[in-house]
Amino acid sequence: MEKIFEETYKIRQFHVDAFGRLKPSALLGLVQDVATSHYDLVNPDLVWVVSRHHVEITRLPQAEETVRMETWALPPTRAAFPRATVAYGGDGGELFRSISLWVLIRRDSRALVLPGKVDLPMVTTIRGLELPNPTSLAPRQFDRHTSRRIRYSLLDVNGHMNNARYLDWVEDLLPLDFHREKTLREFTVCYLSEGRPEEEVDIGYSVENGTVRVDGRCGQERVFSAQAIYE
Repeated sequence: MEKIFEETYKIRQFHVDAFGRLKPSALLGLVQDVATSHYDLVNPDLVWVVSRHHVEITRLPQAEETVRMETWALPPTRAAFPRATVAYGGDGGELFRSISLWVLIRRDSRALVLPGKVDLPMVTTIRGLELPNPTSLAPRQFDRHTSRRIRYSLLDVNGHMNNARYLDWVEDLLPLDFHREKTLREFTVCYLSEGRPEEEVDIGYSVENGTVRVDGRCGQERVFSAQAIYE
């Protein structure tokens, strides 16, 4: 396993939004794809799951641009495996960077497997380019609510809602003119429990001065929380 893994992607039309910019959900798809390409888990009894993402954006690439991505694993925490990723455009300028917390769970029971309880042949490094590990987002009470149902097309191979798609739900809270006038610069997403097929998710949210805060719940259980900053 290399300390630093590099992959190049071509941004396609289906990756971008109505204004030609890479969609946040597609951005997370690239971050997760390069991570799994770097370290493909061979134990069939274990599954990688992302618990948190934090992303800071310099510029969102457009369709037909080539993006070079670098990713590397950081030393594990007590409960998670942090991973950093930086993306560069064709001119060498930075596009975005992310820090993600990955956890291992057992495929059958969904029980968490702590880093100290598993022997993985993983090479870690610290380059000094890393963002701080993402922290949790405290629960909030919101005046504005909507709801979404988890349908088949939102599921991934683990049988729960694909975590990148929560960013589509966040973006759908905002009107077209908001997206026309503003660009996403930073976001954090925390995945708190599995979103299962046909569950109805209540989404409470607020929009204040370009900052969107979101809490998604199934009954009393928090499914995800997010904060997105637009400029």
